[in-house]
Amino acid sequence: MIILAAHIAPGCYTCVNKWAERYNILYERYQHIIRLAVFGHDHRELYEIIRSTTSDKPIGVHYVSGSLGTYLSVNPSVRLFKMHAKHHLPIETKVLEFNIDDANRGNFSFKEIENKPNDYKPLMRSLSPVSYAHLSESFLFNDTLTQHYHTLMWKHGPQADKYCGDECKQGLFCDSNYAVNERKLQCNGKQFAYIKMIDFAAGRVMQPWIEKQD
Repeated sequence: MIILAAHIAPGCYTCVNKWAERYNILYERYQHIIRLAVFGHDHRELYEIIRSTTSDKPIGVHYVSGSLGTYLSVNPSVRLFKMHAKHHLPIETKVLEFNIDDANRGNFSFKEIENKPNDYKPLMRSLSPVSYAHLSESFLFNDTLTQHYHTLMWKHGPQADKYCGDECKQGLFCDSNYAVNERKLQCNGKQFAYIKMIDFAAGRVMQPWIEKQD
């Protein structure tokens, strides 16, 4: 049984797409022994859904956790996991936030700001990839839930108070629904990102490695 821990998530826009595709293939191959995948780098509280390269069905979840710093003007946070004693799969995850404004007033404490799946029931019945897919789909039409997630993602920083309109909702859906940055760009209807220049160079060096057949 494997727990994966790394810095940059494969779906991050600063991750080389060729590498992300290869990772996705390996994850799919070994999904029967992978129990948890955790990442950082972004400083916000996020998740990404890993999808099968053949059927596109959800097969895993990347937990992208926040940091203990305030970079990007967010509050420090930690994420806790409760694992199944027998199957060693996550059954509950909590995010605890250290609010800087409260600390400046003398209240030094971490407070729970999110509990999955409990805060999102009945939409999320578990922490399964399918349940996370249902959550992502809801970002397109559930204003209250989307704003709630947006606020927690930014951990009550200045960006958290901004209204999440149609473009923001589409972005939340795309960024959470896929774990390969190329697919996120396509979902968002974007054709270019600065990482594309690195992808082009890396693709020349790395070669296809993965060839899809129609």
